[in-house]
Amino acid sequence: MRGGVRQGVRSPGEETDEDCELKILAINSLMHQDTERAVPMLEQIVAESPERVPALEALAVARERAGRLADALALRQRVYQL
Repeated sequence: MRGGVRQGVRSPGEETDEDCELKILAINSLMHQDTERAVPMLEQIVAESPERVPALEALAVARERAGRLADALALRQRVYQL
């Protein structure tokens, strides 16, 4: 296409919403086996995309399991505000 931007084509390494959702599902699954490994990944996703509800919810569950109830509540409140 001359002089324009091709739509539907993404740059190598560029994540789509679908890619991110699949990553969150995988991390959520990992969380059931190894919460300590999953938490840093979830924190990174939330830092990069604070509106990612599945990541916020999964991180809230991890915080609850760790006994960090105030942090879990704050994350749940963020979800309800979105």
